[in-house]
Amino acid sequence: DVKQMLSQLLQLHQSNPAITVDVLRAGPLQNTTLDLVDALTLLPLLQSLLASQFEEYTVASIEALAMLLRSFGSLIATTYHSAHEGVGVDLSMETRYERCKECYTLFEGRVA
Repeated sequence: DVKQMLSQLLQLHQSNPAITVDVLRAGPLQNTTLDLVDALTLLPLLQSLLASQFEEYTVASIEALAMLLRSFGSLIATTYHSAHEGVGVDLSMETRYERCKECYTLFEGRVA
């Protein structure tokens, strides 16, 4: 289960970021179906690795960020930049917009 793996990774990352790098390098995240919630879980981990003094951590973070951008970049950008057009309440769209907005902000802070 992806959510369980990410939850475990969050806990392990606090004590040993090298484990996060090993998981990213092993590639299990590339072979799973991630959603925006998973991306939001991963982005703070990737940000901390990106700021690391170790080149291997930084490279692993950049590769994972690129994977997330390939997977979600157009969805995030399109949703974030689209005006709330339409009439009535669309709760699923609002939820997606909020997630995309948070992802956009996290990516913008790291990639720009």
